[in-house]
Amino acid sequence: MLKAISTIIVGSKVFRTGQTVTGLSPIDKNWMKKAGYIAETVGREKSSGTEAVDADRKESDRNEL
Repeated sequence: MLKAISTIIVGSKVFRTGQTVTGLSPIDKNWMKKAGYIAETVGREKSSGTEAVDADRKESDRNEL
């Protein structure tokens, strides 16, 4: 995933600082990384807000307040 370090205009799209940048050609990705306009980030899935089930925990531990 590519993140904008500064405001970037790509065709008719405008990406602000912190936004995910899409639609770049490989050549554009290369020079924009070198120039410091974008940065490669590790993609993460959005959390649904629920926690994973831990099968090793006892039932009484799961019900603590």
